[in-house]
Amino acid sequence: MVRLLVITNGVGEDSIGAGIVRRLPAGFQTAAYPTLGDGSAYANICPVVGPRAHLASQGSRVGGGSISRDLRGGLLGSIPPALRFLKLARADYDEVLVIGDFVGVAACWLAAAIR
Repeated sequence: MVRLLVITNGVGEDSIGAGIVRRLPAGFQTAAYPTLGDGSAYANICPVVGPRAHLASQGSRVGGGSISRDLRGGLLGSIPPALRFLKLARADYDEVLVIGDFVGVAACWLAAAIR
């Protein structure tokens, strides 16, 4: 049994991650870590784990001023809990799949969750 952690960082990425998990062959024990929002795309598909940020932009950088709104809304405060979770979780999973931009990859690298 391969223990897989799927990390996503937004509603669109959650949908992609849920679609991948739904199609995995037998032999995977999967959990999802949606770093932003509630991860509702994973409902009835796999467990959702880890602390999640709730930002005004929901991770979208399309509108102007989204970064400053997110900073005022607690973006920086969401980073330490995420890194702590990833550091602890690395022992619980055999593989990590990051879906989205470089944010998830950087967080895994900082937490030494990827090899």
